Amino acid sequence: MDKWARRRLIRRIEMFLVAVAILASFGGNAYAHTEKPDAKFVLRQEMHRLWTGYAFWMRQYIVESIAGNGEVSAIGDRLLRNQEEFGFAVAQFYGIENSKKFADLLKTHVRITFDVVEAAKVGDKARLEAANQKWHGNASDIAAFLNELNPKYWPKQCLDETWAQHLSLTMDQITGRLQKNWKDDITAFDKDFAHILGFAECFAEGIIKQFSSRFYRY
Repeated sequence: MDKWARRRLIRRIEMFLVAVAILASFGGNAYAHTEKPDAKFVLRQEMHRLWTGYAFWMRQYIVESIAGNGEVSAIGDRLLRNQEEFGFAVAQFYGIENSKKFADLLKTHVRITFDVVEAAKVGDKARLEAANQKWHGNASDIAAFLNELNPKYWPKQCLDETWAQHLSLTMDQITGRLQKNWKDDITAFDKDFAHILGFAECFAEGIIKQFSSRFYRY
């Protein structure tokens, strides 16, 4: 073998070793975890649309109900429809039966919120206390159900804390508006909206990780 042939061989060996090193950096698989950006983007967009829609229509309901405006009934209907949309969104991952149960749990949450607002408006402490207990019980049911669907990426304690924080901030909004303490009302909504945005991201990320084969190429 002449010196030029030897150099070409050495160069090919060097290139092969570089390629091996690159593959090793991907865990030995050149196709490991290549994202399907469109699928992830679409899911995240849908989850943000639904959760921000929930926050918006819930806010509208609280404001208009306390103000005594007639449009509150239509707003309530739209808020309930938002919960049905949640069911449609998760059906492709968890099936029709589970998607319906999820939507029903969320609609129950919304209807209890209606009762919380009304009890607070009329100053019925006994009714408010009873509604508040149902509210938290329903939140616990939602957390338990989601944890059953995705135990690894939607831990129960985290979900319980998330819903408890949301209910607390919702109650702060109701109290702030009833007392005409607009600053506290707006602050509570700002905090709740940021909280819901964070949950929307965690919700989407949990689905992406649980069903990674739908969002990554291997």
